[in-house]
Amino acid sequence: MSRWSPWRTAACLLAGLLATTTVYGHVSGVFGDYLAGSHDAGVTQRLLDDLAASKDEMERLTPQLNDLQQEFDRKAEAAQDKLGVYQAVGMDTYLQFMLETGNPVDVLANRRLLEHELEGDLRSLEALYAEYMPVKAVRDSLANHEKLLEVLRGNLEARERTLKEAEALGPEPPKSWAERLNIGEWIGALLTEEKEIDPLTHRLDEIWSAHIGYLLELKEDSERLRENPAAFVTRKTASSPYRLEDRLLNASSPLTYYMFTDHVYVHLVRGSADLLLIGTVQKKEAGTAALGFEAGFLNGFALPEEVVGRLAGFELPYAALHPGGGEFYVEQENGAVVIQPAEFLKE
Repeated sequence: MSRWSPWRTAACLLAGLLATTTVYGHVSGVFGDYLAGSHDAGVTQRLLDDLAASKDEMERLTPQLNDLQQEFDRKAEAAQDKLGVYQAVGMDTYLQFMLETGNPVDVLANRRLLEHELEGDLRSLEALYAEYMPVKAVRDSLANHEKLLEVLRGNLEARERTLKEAEALGPEPPKSWAERLNIGEWIGALLTEEKEIDPLTHRLDEIWSAHIGYLLELKEDSERLRENPAAFVTRKTASSPYRLEDRLLNASSPLTYYMFTDHVYVHLVRGSADLLLIGTVQKKEAGTAALGFEAGFLNGFALPEEVVGRLAGFELPYAALHPGGGEFYVEQENGAVVIQPAEFLKE
């Protein structure tokens, strides 16, 4: 893994932390509030309370969802069996009626009765599906909410651990730490210009250099998307929007993506590093849907803005999905990024 340490390339971390609320004020929502307020002693308890509330709500919804699922499965199976019989013997029955009665009116009447019954079954399924899906969507959203809250809890716990490690270093870091880190390109500047390094910044430097480096996984994910978009993007019909699903991306990436309507969260735990990046997917002039980052946190501490600006998320060329290209729109949903061809919105 390539090594690169961000903390010395920006203003002092601790000074940056004093401005965390201002710098990351645009990271909206409950998740951003937790991280931007990570210096608040009560933030962990609020997070635990939110976790408990999410679990209670999921437990409340689970019986209703299970009942709807079972009823839907039962009716769907019955309708499928009936349709299968109709498709298998429909033409034979039609010919038999023609031979026995010689009256095509009777044959058509019986056929219409069966079709009417099937139409009623399908309408019943559609109504049940319309009732089931909103409940499922709420529960899925709560489940994703809970997963990310657990990620945030781990990030905040890593913050406490890092603070204790920094405290154990004493007022100054060991003089031999530069040699031990093997940090190459900026050792000279470190030794000649930056002799006064606070223990916390030193410890974060050490964690980043040892476990994060250049974060090449972001570039690798972008390459995966360009080379084989069909492995990560789904589409129901020829006129449906494309859906880049986080579960498919997570199956191939060492990073974990959490896609929500307001932000995309990218998480990595490696060694003593707990990294969380926050951004959005937007349409770019080059005809791509690209993930850009607004903020980042290493072990609960805000990354310097300069570092965040150097991190680039995935880019998905629209032409790789939609031959011929054209105009398109990008929207985030819980669990996916939706890419909608403009021509289908005009129909």
